[in-house]
Amino acid sequence: MALSLFEALQKYVQNKGLRNFELNLRLSKEKVNPERWDEKFVLQEMGKFAPKEVNRVWICGPPVMDETFERAMDSPAFGRLGYKKEQFEVL
Repeated sequence: MALSLFEALQKYVQNKGLRNFELNLRLSKEKVNPERWDEKFVLQEMGKFAPKEVNRVWICGPPVMDETFERAMDSPAFGRLGYKKEQFEVL
């Protein structure tokens, strides 16, 4: 159910030419984005945006993914990107 909502929101912002929402899926069983979401991937994705443009990032996944984001946020490379931990919420 949530996936349908996220996909509809992604389609809406794309149709409107907005950049205020981006959906990054990783569905391993369906082979959607099979790349492993490690610290490097998290930093690469967050590097696509200017920290001042990002109000909030919600992370919702299995515990391993949540831990990966938390480790990335604790890394020196994350600090160099200019983000603040307050911008992120691990659900």
